[in-house]
Amino acid sequence: MDSDELELLKRRLTDDVRESVQKQLFRTYAMIGTAVIAVLGYANWNIFEDTKAQVVENAGAAVEKAIANAQEQIADLKVRVAAQTGRIDYERERAVKVHSQVADQLAKLDLEASNLTSLNESVAALVDARRHLETDLADIKVRTENLSVLAAELKRISEQLRVTDQANAQTYGEVIDTLDKAAKHTEALAQRPTVYLQFAGGARSKAQELAAKLGADGFVMPGEERHAGAAGKREIRYYHEADRTGADALAKATEGALTEMGYAAGKPVEVTDMTGFRGKKPKPGIIELWVEI
Repeated sequence: MDSDELELLKRRLTDDVRESVQKQLFRTYAMIGTAVIAVLGYANWNIFEDTKAQVVENAGAAVEKAIANAQEQIADLKVRVAAQTGRIDYERERAVKVHSQVADQLAKLDLEASNLTSLNESVAALVDARRHLETDLADIKVRTENLSVLAAELKRISEQLRVTDQANAQTYGEVIDTLDKAAKHTEALAQRPTVYLQFAGGARSKAQELAAKLGADGFVMPGEERHAGAAGKREIRYYHEADRTGADALAKATEGALTEMGYAAGKPVEVTDMTGFRGKKPKPGIIELWVEI
């Protein structure tokens, strides 16, 4: 409370006390004054002046007392207000601290929730990986059992061969060698590339005859196509480095087939490296033969 408000309060209290005291004094002494005036009038006293002075003196004392009481109440009120203000400030600071702590806890909860989500995803991935691993292990177990059975069978056959006479053992060896050679030949044939034949010049029957001869050599010949771009060419084109060996083998086989068909053997079959080709390439295992018949 500032000085202006305190002064205004003092004035209001003074006015209220003065008015209250005056009313009370006038009521109290009204009847007494009348009697005293009647008695003392004979002695020629100035009753009204003395009574006024006494009333003013009593009113001043009452006002001073009221002001003193008001000041005490104001001082007490200030103490209470200060104490209440201190408690409010303390509670406000405490509320700020609590709010800060709650915000920290919420942030930690958000972080823990995020970590929990990541952990759940990791666990799900591990469960899925374990499922695949169990499947792979089961497959490996089956294959291991099959290998064990095969090893036992081979051991049994080896024991039988060991007890067989030398002639039979040699016969078995020759059979095994023959089967091994056949398997290698079959594997070699399986590794032969697919050849797309582009021809120009002669009749289609000649292109079909060439394709048949190359097919007999183990090359896959899906068909032949007449193409003007093959005019004047004897060329093998390969587009992947892994097909280089097949392209060389095809060039040799093509030269032999053309010689058998009566074409001039002086012009060789060229092998062209197309691995750097920027356009759409054929799939690995496919090479091209461009030839004029």
